Amino acid sequence: MERPTPRVTSDMLGECAGRTVRIVGKVNHVSDRAAQVECNDHPFEMNLTVDNNLEPMHFYEFVISVKPDTSVQLLTCVDFGTNIDMDVYKHLVQFSNKYKSLFYE
Repeated sequence: MERPTPRVTSDMLGECAGRTVRIVGKVNHVSDRAAQVECNDHPFEMNLTVDNNLEPMHFYEFVISVKPDTSVQLLTCVDFGTNIDMDVYKHLVQFSNKYKSLFYE
């Protein structure tokens, strides 16, 4: 069985160095090799691979690798559209991390 990928918000990324995690965020800007993403009013930059086709102003669930230097590499993503309640997502993250045995173990 694969290892679980816990859900986080962008303010938690510093605690996730060396891990693979899931995060929901809105793409604000995309360049050739990077995307500016915002999660609960905390922006972060994510390194992309060549075959990513992210749409600005769309929300995605990203599976990312947080490198030891806390840089972020996109592994895969799912487009969630343009209308997500990020307060609900923040509460989901808090709940799932509080009750890890229900979600990750």
